[in-house]
Amino acid sequence: MTRALSGSAFHNGLLLIVFLLVGCSHRTVDLNNADNGRTINALVGDHINITLQTIGPGEYGPPQISSGAVRYTGLGDAPPPNPGGPIQPFMFEAVQVGDATVTMAQTYQNTQFTITVLVR
Repeated sequence: MTRALSGSAFHNGLLLIVFLLVGCSHRTVDLNNADNGRTINALVGDHINITLQTIGPGEYGPPQISSGAVRYTGLGDAPPPNPGGPIQPFMFEAVQVGDATVTMAQTYQNTQFTITVLVR
C-alpha cells in the first residue's frame, strides 16, 4: 500500500533537505603572498589554503598559530617546479569560534607571512 505525500509534507521535506545541504557546506578561502597582513573572516568548518612562493633561496617554515581557532592540516599538492623558487601550499581549517594569527617565517630572507583569521 502506497501513500501519497500531501503538498505540505512534500514541501516541508524539501525544505529540510535544502536546509541540510546549505548548512553542511563549507567554503574554501584561497590566499597567496599578496594577502600578507590581511584579516579574513571564516566560519567554523571553512578551509583556508595559503599558497606561498619564495623568489630566490629559502622557503617558508612550519606555521605558527596563536590559538586553537585554526588548525593546520598539512601541505597540499605542490604545483610543478618553478625556477624562481619553491611554491608551498599550506592548508588550514577553522575549527572553533575565536581569533587566530597564522605566521610562517621565510627561512632565508628574514621575512614572514602573517594573516589574522576571525572565526565566527
